[in-house]
Amino acid sequence: MSLLSTLLFLALIPFLKKNKHYHSQIWQNENIKKALNKISSTSQFYPDNHIPESEFIRSSLYNNVEFQYSGSHLFQDEALNIRISNIRISQEISSQHPPIFDGVFAKISIQSEAKHNFIMKPAYSYKNQYLPEIFKKLFQRYIPEDFSTITTSNEKFNAVFDVYAQDKEGKLSPRLMLQILKLKDQLMEIMQKEKESGKYIVFASHSLLNNSPLEVSIVKNNVFLGIRNMKLFNPSLVRNIKESTNKSIEIIQMISHIGRLN
Repeated sequence: MSLLSTLLFLALIPFLKKNKHYHSQIWQNENIKKALNKISSTSQFYPDNHIPESEFIRSSLYNNVEFQYSGSHLFQDEALNIRISNIRISQEISSQHPPIFDGVFAKISIQSEAKHNFIMKPAYSYKNQYLPEIFKKLFQRYIPEDFSTITTSNEKFNAVFDVYAQDKEGKLSPRLMLQILKLKDQLMEIMQKEKESGKYIVFASHSLLNNSPLEVSIVKNNVFLGIRNMKLFNPSLVRNIKESTNKSIEIIQMISHIGRLN
C-alpha cells in the first residue's frame, strides 16, 4: 500500500466509524419499534426525545438542589398512560462530579387519585451499620421539608423502602405496594444475573448489588419511578444491540404492569 493510500485510509476511519454507528442506530430504532408491538399496538418510541424536566421536578424525588437535566429515548403509550426515558441530573460543580441521578425515569398515570403524596427511597442494609446512616442522610436531603417518615402496613415493604408522606395519616394502597415490591424483585434479579455473568446490558457495572435501585413517588394520580444506574436501549457495543433492545423491552413490560392497575 502506497503512502498516499495509507493516508487516505487513515483519514476515512473516523467517517467509516461514524457511518457504521449511524446505520446501526437506524437498525436499532427500527427493531425497537417492531419489538414494542409486544407491549401494545399504541406504543411509541422517540430516540431523541425524553420526559421534560418539569415532570421530573413534579415527581419530588429530588428536591432542594439545583441541577443540569438531560435525557434520551422516550417510550410512551397513551393507552397504558405511561412514559419512560433515560435521565441524568447532575450538579454544575464539576464534569467529574458523580451525578445525582443517572438512570431510568418513568411516569405512570393512574385513575384513582391518591389522597396524600408519598416518596419511597431505598432502605440501605449494609453489614457496616455506619453506612446506612450515610446513605439515608444523602437521600433525606432531597426530601421536601413537609414530608415525614411513616410506617406502612406491609413489613417487607418497610424493610426495603424508607417511606415519606406529606400527611402522617396517609396510607399506601396494599395492591400498589405489592406491585412495587414485585418490580423491585425483578430488577434485583436482572442486576444479580448481570453481575454474575460480568455482562452488563442495562445496569452499570458499579451498581450496588445488595440494595434496590428503585425509588418511587406518588403525586396525586401519578406514580413516578426512578431506577438508578440503568440505561435502556443503550448498547455499549454494536453487537449488543439485539440484547439491549430485548432486555429494555422486558423492563418496560415490567414497569407497564403498574399502569395496568388502572
